[in-house]
Amino acid sequence: MLRRLAARMPHRRIVLLGHSMAGIVLNQVGEAVPELIDRLVYLSAWMIADGTSFSDYMNEPEYSTGLIPSVLLADPAATGALRMDFRSGDPAYRARLKETFAADVDDHDWEAIAHLLTPDTPIGPLAEPVTVTPGGWGRIPRTYVMCTEDQALPPDAQRRFIDEADAHVLHNPTDVRTLPSSHSPFASRPEALAEILLGL
Repeated sequence: MLRRLAARMPHRRIVLLGHSMAGIVLNQVGEAVPELIDRLVYLSAWMIADGTSFSDYMNEPEYSTGLIPSVLLADPAATGALRMDFRSGDPAYRARLKETFAADVDDHDWEAIAHLLTPDTPIGPLAEPVTVTPGGWGRIPRTYVMCTEDQALPPDAQRRFIDEADAHVLHNPTDVRTLPSSHSPFASRPEALAEILLGL
């Protein structure tokens, strides 16, 4: 699909943005068709290192303050999914979800967003190691937007992703921007986020 889009718009720049776990998709797409992409933008996203998977980071010290494990409703190994109930009838549980993903988002806006979220994220793909090479994914300019108040993906983990990427691709360091926001800056700081993106 990306090839067809590029063929129809040969003079347009293609910038792909991935938020949270969609960072894994950016890695895969960037490695597959680097010649079609002008920039990858990771918005508090899992920019995991070559040969690793999402699951590899869950027990690492940089992730120890992340709150996602506290809102899982079942053992992922048993259910095959990261299970959360964004429409739960338990006010205390819903408050923990908001603290995890959107502590600085207006309550009314979060209620609307929560109704769009699905309860299960399959873990099968999250256990698969990714491949990113200096000559593929590594040749694409990339920007990482760090959310410094993120409780879902802690800043220490975000910084580790950046450090690992820069060590893997020495000739193409990550362009790093910061936002004082939760995991959901598109809802809490949309103007600031748009300013960063337009500046790219």
